[in-house]
Amino acid sequence: MKSSIFLEGDTGSVKFKARLEIPPSVADVNKWVFSLAKKVTGLHNWQEILVWANLPAGNFPVYAVDETEPPSQAPDDMLRSALILSKSNQWRYLANCSLIFTRKRLERNILLIEINTKAYYGMD
Repeated sequence: MKSSIFLEGDTGSVKFKARLEIPPSVADVNKWVFSLAKKVTGLHNWQEILVWANLPAGNFPVYAVDETEPPSQAPDDMLRSALILSKSNQWRYLANCSLIFTRKRLERNILLIEINTKAYYGMD
């Protein structure tokens, strides 16, 4: 079965798109994200920043996508993308996972998909 089935029709809906480019001059990704978070939110600890961000609460499949347009340069979009990407591995977004800020993890382009299992199995 192709994973794209969940991107079409009524079986899935995009919860969030996340894409981020970190400036090449950034040596410490963790420090860069934290300074972005302080600038956007005015808050100074991760617990408060995560409450502000209002991230998706569930665990969702992650789909890598090819995107030709550049990522948003709006600081709040960049922060939300960084937080979602930091909680996503190659296959899933894990809401209760620790924040992991690495260049490899953050410089991706993903979709979080919520799967409507009732529609998928024809139970609506």
